[in-house]
Amino acid sequence: MIGDLGSVTDHPAATADTLADDLRSAHIRVREAAGQRVRRQITVTAQKPADVLGVYVCLPAGSS
Repeated sequence: MIGDLGSVTDHPAATADTLADDLRSAHIRVREAAGQRVRRQITVTAQKPADVLGVYVCLPAGSS
């Protein structure tokens, strides 16, 4: 099971791309709010693959 983590890498990769886009947008908004010149060529790149920090295994509750 843990050795098969390759099958779930699509979701973290997509989330990383979304967060990179959000960070770029936030950076531009802060620069505009501060009255600074905004360079629209700013790029933010997600560093993939994402690190797996933990694995949770959910088991059904035992009968009493």
